Amino acid sequence: MRKSFKIVLISSIFVILSGCTTQATLPQKPPIEEKPIQEKTIIKIVKVPVEVPKEKDAKIIIGEAEYVYIPSSKIKLKARIDTGATTTSIHALDIKEFERDGQKWVKFKLIDKNKQEIQRALPIQRVTTIKRHAAKSLKRYVVQLRLNLGESSQLVDVTLANRSDFTYPLLIGRNFLNGIFVVDVSKKYIIKTKEI
Repeated sequence: MRKSFKIVLISSIFVILSGCTTQATLPQKPPIEEKPIQEKTIIKIVKVPVEVPKEKDAKIIIGEAEYVYIPSSKIKLKARIDTGATTTSIHALDIKEFERDGQKWVKFKLIDKNKQEIQRALPIQRVTTIKRHAAKSLKRYVVQLRLNLGESSQLVDVTLANRSDFTYPLLIGRNFLNGIFVVDVSKKYIIKTKEI
């Protein structure tokens, strides 16, 4: 019994000692070092479409004379293009002022290419006075007419005048041309006008 006790005791001591030496001799893991987080800068090139401002539409080139259509009268007339004239002027006959509903109107006749008379009556926009050298001043009525030249259709002030002595029954002035047309004086009738 003593022998077995001794064996148990010796075994226990051996186990205890061997455990201590095992722990003492085992290689210890180095402590885990916390590595600083490295920040990465990523540069990404993105092509963004830039909206380039559009250029203004190019001006329409017209000749020194063109056909102009008057939709309200359904007539096409030869017109002299005059950048020196402030206001557009049309050949009219039998020009007479009258009153309608308390407003001043003017009645007149336009002449088409077949010499047919077209009676018109429109409200008077204003009256202008034309001063002439060594002659009596003229009073001219201004009305509004829609004129078509090329693709352009504009309601503009038009002076009524007897243009019997002129080659062209219609004179297109700057109030119609401004900002839209450029005149090439070396050409005539180069643009097609819509008849609507």
